[in-house]
Amino acid sequence: MRRRTRRRYVLALLAAAWLLGGPGARGRGAGAARAAGERSNATAGPAGAVAVVVNPDGPIRSLTRARLRDLFLGRRTRIDGVRVTLVEYAPLRERFYRVLLQRGASEVTQYWLRMVFNGDAATPPVLARDVDGVAAVIRAERGAIGFLPADAVPEGLRVVPVDGHAPGSPGDPLGPPSPH
Repeated sequence: MRRRTRRRYVLALLAAAWLLGGPGARGRGAGAARAAGERSNATAGPAGAVAVVVNPDGPIRSLTRARLRDLFLGRRTRIDGVRVTLVEYAPLRERFYRVLLQRGASEVTQYWLRMVFNGDAATPPVLARDVDGVAAVIRAERGAIGFLPADAVPEGLRVVPVDGHAPGSPGDPLGPPSPH
Protein backbone atom coordinates (compact mmCIF):
# COMPACT_ATOMS: atom_id res chain seq x y z
CA MET A 1 0.00 0.00 0.00
CA ARG A 2 2.85 2.36 0.70
CA ARG A 3 4.05 2.19 -2.90
CA ARG A 4 0.55 3.01 -4.19
CA THR A 5 0.29 6.03 -1.86
CA ARG A 6 3.66 7.33 -3.02
CA ARG A 7 2.62 6.89 -6.66
CA ARG A 8 -0.59 8.86 -6.10
CA TYR A 9 1.36 11.60 -4.33
CA VAL A 10 3.82 11.89 -7.22
CA LEU A 11 0.96 11.89 -9.74
CA ALA A 12 -0.84 14.58 -7.75
CA LEU A 13 2.30 16.75 -7.76
CA LEU A 14 2.84 16.25 -11.48
CA ALA A 15 -0.80 16.99 -12.26
CA ALA A 16 -0.74 20.13 -10.12
CA ALA A 17 2.44 21.33 -11.84
CA TRP A 18 0.90 20.53 -15.24
CA LEU A 19 -2.32 22.35 -14.36
CA LEU A 20 -0.50 25.40 -13.04
CA GLY A 21 1.92 25.48 -15.97
CA GLY A 22 5.05 25.55 -13.85
CA PRO A 23 8.59 25.39 -15.29
CA GLY A 24 8.84 22.33 -17.46
CA ALA A 25 5.47 21.10 -16.26
CA ARG A 26 3.98 20.57 -19.67
CA GLY A 27 7.12 19.82 -21.58
CA ARG A 28 9.08 22.01 -23.89
CA GLY A 29 7.46 25.29 -24.75
CA ALA A 30 8.41 28.72 -25.91
CA GLY A 31 11.60 28.81 -23.85
CA ALA A 32 12.98 25.77 -25.66
CA ALA A 33 12.21 27.34 -29.02
CA ARG A 34 13.93 30.62 -28.10
CA ALA A 35 16.90 28.78 -26.60
CA ALA A 36 17.31 26.88 -29.85
CA GLY A 37 17.20 30.18 -31.76
CA GLU A 38 14.22 29.13 -33.85
CA ARG A 39 12.04 31.65 -35.60
CA SER A 40 8.76 31.11 -37.32
CA ASN A 41 8.52 31.95 -40.99
CA ALA A 42 4.76 31.99 -41.26
CA THR A 43 3.24 30.69 -44.44
CA ALA A 44 0.11 32.19 -45.89
CA GLY A 45 -3.12 30.48 -44.87
CA PRO A 46 -6.74 31.43 -44.37
CA ALA A 47 -7.08 34.01 -41.62
CA GLY A 48 -9.00 32.66 -38.64
CA ALA A 49 -8.79 29.01 -39.73
CA VAL A 50 -7.26 26.34 -37.48
CA ALA A 51 -4.61 24.06 -38.98
CA VAL A 52 -3.68 20.65 -37.60
CA VAL A 53 0.11 20.38 -37.89
CA VAL A 54 2.50 17.44 -37.59
CA ASN A 55 6.16 16.57 -37.94
CA PRO A 56 6.89 16.17 -41.67
CA ASP A 57 8.94 12.99 -40.97
CA GLY A 58 6.10 11.38 -39.02
CA PRO A 59 3.50 8.88 -40.20
CA ILE A 60 0.50 11.25 -40.15
CA ARG A 61 -0.60 12.32 -43.65
CA SER A 62 -4.29 13.03 -43.03
CA LEU A 63 -6.82 12.57 -40.24
CA THR A 64 -10.49 12.09 -39.76
CA ARG A 65 -12.34 14.17 -37.21
CA ALA A 66 -13.04 10.97 -35.22
CA ARG A 67 -9.35 9.99 -35.12
CA LEU A 68 -8.36 13.54 -34.14
CA ARG A 69 -10.94 13.42 -31.34
CA ASP A 70 -9.59 10.05 -30.17
CA LEU A 71 -6.04 11.40 -30.14
CA PHE A 72 -6.87 14.53 -28.16
CA LEU A 73 -8.90 12.48 -25.66
CA GLY A 74 -6.03 10.02 -25.17
CA ARG A 75 -8.00 7.08 -26.57
CA ARG A 76 -5.28 6.52 -29.18
CA THR A 77 -1.63 6.95 -28.34
CA ARG A 78 0.05 5.56 -31.47
CA ILE A 79 -0.28 5.91 -35.21
CA ASP A 80 1.47 3.30 -37.35
CA GLY A 81 3.50 2.22 -34.30
CA VAL A 82 4.77 5.74 -33.56
CA ARG A 83 3.91 7.25 -30.18
CA VAL A 84 1.85 10.43 -30.53
CA THR A 85 2.78 13.60 -28.64
CA LEU A 86 -0.07 16.11 -28.38
CA VAL A 87 0.72 19.83 -28.47
CA GLU A 88 -1.78 22.55 -27.54
CA TYR A 89 -1.46 26.16 -28.68
CA ALA A 90 -2.69 28.13 -25.65
CA PRO A 91 -4.50 30.98 -27.48
CA LEU A 92 -6.59 28.48 -29.52
CA ARG A 93 -7.31 25.83 -26.84
CA GLU A 94 -10.83 26.93 -26.01
CA ARG A 95 -11.95 27.26 -29.62
CA PHE A 96 -10.26 24.04 -30.76
CA TYR A 97 -11.82 21.93 -28.03
CA ARG A 98 -15.26 23.55 -28.39
CA VAL A 99 -15.33 22.74 -32.10
CA LEU A 100 -13.69 19.30 -31.94
CA LEU A 101 -15.00 17.88 -28.67
CA GLN A 102 -17.93 20.17 -27.79
CA ARG A 103 -16.15 20.76 -24.44
CA GLY A 104 -14.38 23.75 -23.01
CA ALA A 105 -10.63 23.81 -22.35
CA SER A 106 -11.18 23.56 -18.58
CA GLU A 107 -13.36 20.46 -19.07
CA VAL A 108 -10.63 18.87 -21.19
CA THR A 109 -8.02 19.70 -18.53
CA GLN A 110 -10.22 18.03 -15.88
CA TYR A 111 -10.68 15.03 -18.17
CA TRP A 112 -6.90 14.64 -18.57
CA LEU A 113 -6.32 15.02 -14.82
CA ARG A 114 -8.80 12.20 -14.17
CA MET A 115 -7.06 10.07 -16.80
CA VAL A 116 -3.65 10.67 -15.22
CA PHE A 117 -4.89 10.05 -11.65
CA ASN A 118 -6.62 6.83 -12.70
CA GLY A 119 -3.51 5.65 -14.53
CA ASP A 120 -5.38 5.57 -17.85
CA ALA A 121 -3.16 8.13 -19.57
CA ALA A 122 0.58 8.34 -19.63
CA THR A 123 1.19 11.76 -21.14
CA PRO A 124 -1.22 14.71 -21.23
CA PRO A 125 -0.85 17.31 -23.99
CA VAL A 126 2.09 19.70 -23.97
CA LEU A 127 0.99 23.33 -23.67
CA ALA A 128 2.85 25.90 -25.76
CA ARG A 129 2.15 29.56 -25.27
CA ASP A 130 3.34 30.67 -28.72
CA VAL A 131 3.77 29.42 -32.28
CA ASP A 132 7.51 28.86 -31.85
CA GLY A 133 6.86 26.64 -28.82
CA VAL A 134 4.44 24.46 -30.78
CA ALA A 135 6.89 24.27 -33.69
CA ALA A 136 9.81 23.31 -31.42
CA VAL A 137 7.94 20.37 -29.89
CA ILE A 138 6.56 19.15 -33.21
CA ARG A 139 9.96 19.32 -34.89
CA ALA A 140 11.55 17.41 -32.01
CA GLU A 141 9.00 14.58 -31.85
CA ARG A 142 8.34 12.39 -34.90
CA GLY A 143 4.79 11.59 -33.76
CA ALA A 144 3.86 15.08 -32.58
CA ILE A 145 0.54 16.63 -33.55
CA GLY A 146 -0.81 20.05 -32.64
CA PHE A 147 -2.92 22.94 -33.84
CA LEU A 148 -2.10 26.48 -34.89
CA PRO A 149 -3.73 29.38 -36.71
CA ALA A 150 -3.55 28.44 -40.41
CA ASP A 151 -2.02 31.82 -41.28
CA ALA A 152 0.83 31.35 -38.77
CA VAL A 153 2.16 27.86 -39.59
CA PRO A 154 5.98 27.97 -39.62
CA GLU A 155 7.99 26.41 -42.42
CA GLY A 156 9.02 22.84 -41.77
CA LEU A 157 5.69 21.65 -40.36
CA ARG A 158 3.13 19.63 -42.31
CA VAL A 159 -0.47 20.83 -42.35
CA VAL A 160 -2.71 17.76 -42.53
CA PRO A 161 -6.22 17.76 -43.96
CA VAL A 162 -9.03 16.75 -41.61
CA ASP A 163 -11.74 14.68 -43.29
CA GLY A 164 -10.07 15.56 -46.59
CA HIS A 165 -10.48 19.33 -46.15
CA ALA A 166 -7.72 21.93 -45.91
CA PRO A 167 -7.96 24.54 -43.13
CA GLY A 168 -10.53 27.20 -43.92
CA SER A 169 -11.88 25.43 -47.00
CA PRO A 170 -15.59 24.73 -47.44
CA GLY A 171 -16.45 21.70 -45.34
CA ASP A 172 -13.50 22.14 -42.96
CA PRO A 173 -14.61 20.21 -39.83
CA LEU A 174 -12.70 22.59 -37.57
CA GLY A 175 -14.72 25.35 -39.19
CA PRO A 176 -14.20 29.05 -39.61
CA PRO A 177 -14.28 31.24 -36.54
CA SER A 178 -17.81 31.81 -35.36
CA PRO A 179 -18.95 35.45 -35.63
CA HIS A 180 -20.01 36.96 -32.30
